[in-house]
Parts: sequence; C-alpha cells; structure tokens
Amino acid sequence: MFTIIPPQRFKQIPWKNGKGLTTELAISDGGDVNDFDWRLSIAGVTEDGAFSNFTGIQRYLFLLTGNGIKLTHQPSSEIANAEKVSSHKLIKPLDLATFDGGFITNATLTDGPITDFNLMVKQGAFEVKTQVLTDDGLIEDFPLADVNFVYAVNGDCQVSGLQQETEAEKILLQSGHLLKIEPKVSLSTKLSIDVDGKQAIVVALKKVCTNPAEE
Repeated sequence: MFTIIPPQRFKQIPWKNGKGLTTELAISDGGDVNDFDWRLSIAGVTEDGAFSNFTGIQRYLFLLTGNGIKLTHQPSSEIANAEKVSSHKLIKPLDLATFDGGFITNATLTDGPITDFNLMVKQGAFEVKTQVLTDDGLIEDFPLADVNFVYAVNGDCQVSGLQQETEAEKILLQSGHLLKIEPKVSLSTKLSIDVDGKQAIVVALKKVCTNPAEE
C-alpha cells in the first residue's frame, strides 16, 4: 500500500521545449514526457518565458519557493471552444494554478527564480483531488483513490491511514520524499489518511470509468 520514493530515485528530464530541466518524481507505468497518464515533477523557473506544450493534459502547479510568478494562458488553435485569456498569480508557498496544458502559457517572475511542484494528468482519465498542508498543521480524513501521493515539501510528515478496515499503518515521511499509496482493498470501502507535519502536498487520482461493465 505504502511506497516511499526517496530523492535518489528522482530523475532529471529535459523540458519539452529544451529550455531547462525537470526533476521527475514519479510517472505512470510505461509513461514518458511525451505520453503518460499522470506525472509528478519539480521544476525551477529562472527567467520569463513560455511553458512547454502539453495538449491533452490538465496541469496543477504549486509554488514551492521564490517570490512569486504570474502565468498567462491563451487558448491555442488546437483547442476548440476554449475560454478567453486567463491568468494566475502565485505569491505564497503552495499557491495553486490549474490550467489546460494545451494552452499557450507564459510565465513572468515577480522577483527572481522560483521552484514549483507539477502534477500533470491526462484529461478525462482521472478525477483529481488535492490538498495542501501549510505551516504546522494536520490534514484529517483525506479520502484515498486509486493512486495517491503525499510529498513532504518542507519538514518531515507523519502519515497514517487504514490499510484494511481493522489495521492502521503509520509512516514517517522525510522532507523532500514522496509517498505513493495504492490501496489493496476495494474503494467501495472508505479509506482515508491523516497527514501531520509542516508543509505537504496530498494528491488523489481516481480512475474515470469509461466502461459500465467496470463499475
């Protein structure tokens, strides 16, 4: 159920646009930067400029460090019925921007470089739930889905949850480490975790059923 992925197992992957490097924390089985169901990564932005194109991907970008960043999104000609130009301004740690990876996205730094945490998910493949733990705090009863992650941003975290209806498990997640959780029991059984620590990002990915026979 619980798998800890240490920084030593993270991978350095070139950006699709060739303008930088991304630290890839985890990716769906058989996936690569050009084709995946989900992907988690951390990137540094050191100058203003355009983001890589990820058509067909929904992006969730959390500010980790730095003085902030503004993202401006403009629909490309490949996206039909898209909304008009929109923007996000991330100022404080763990602020979140959610946007279509196929949009033409440009970044403007507020005052110096930043780092960000990226969750990318194939559109229509998963229902996504995220929650952040800021400062010293506690997330209680975060519902688990098919694939789940806890990333300890700054400081160690204590993660506890039900492996089975009658068996609890506790994990110490060190700062900078990623925890992957894949329940071994049916999701018809309500499963949840508690996260206690300083700063963390929690993600749940529930597969979207496209075949009624799978329900």
